[in-house]
Amino acid sequence: MEKQLIEPIKSLRSLVPVGMRHAQTLLEKTSGNIDAAADMFKHELIHLLMSSSDLSADRAREYLQHAGYEMHLALQAIEHDRFTLTERILNKNHRDKNRAIGLIAHAIETTENLTRNYWLSFDDLQRLPAELRCFMAIYEWTNYEEWEGFDSALYFHLEQVTQQLNFLQLTELASHLQLAHQRQLHLTAQHADKDWIAINALIRQDKVFSQSSDFYLQHKQAVDDALYGLAQNNIDKFPR
Repeated sequence: MEKQLIEPIKSLRSLVPVGMRHAQTLLEKTSGNIDAAADMFKHELIHLLMSSSDLSADRAREYLQHAGYEMHLALQAIEHDRFTLTERILNKNHRDKNRAIGLIAHAIETTENLTRNYWLSFDDLQRLPAELRCFMAIYEWTNYEEWEGFDSALYFHLEQVTQQLNFLQLTELASHLQLAHQRQLHLTAQHADKDWIAINALIRQDKVFSQSSDFYLQHKQAVDDALYGLAQNNIDKFPR
């Protein structure tokens, strides 16, 4: 880079967030006129933003001015204005539904100020719209199952959870959870004379219980798909 360009480039970069090489090109095109180079850079960004976002020139200029002509900040502002929080989460995480579901659940918990004492209060969920109540109940139950195991999760608000699975039309899965719990209770009563370690071993070895447990494991992705779809199809009910 020629020495005589160093100071003009610095001056130009103090006006607009332009890279070194592009600054040099702009100054060459404007015969060293710093203000003209800055205007040229701004016009380039305006046209680039117009083509990428279908904005008018005035709206594109407005977004860029507020963003200090930082293109990524302008694009973020446009996305924020055009899409709700839930839509932005879905758009950014469409290849990772599990992550999207977790972020949406966190947004619901925050915006609705839900009560949590390590696990969410299911009583508190009753005040939510049906779609949010369904989403949070199933999300919380699947988290509980991940931490505590399938056998313990069957004692964790199972009636409410199976109701919500039916709401999502995952009726076969709901039936398997209910069947597994019934088998669990039956075997516990049948072997009441044994300690809990022995009873749990018998439960896990039971054919009916194992089949239902396997069915749940095989359909975990179906649960994620259903929750993702619930948010996608009810955007107006989810965090904005």
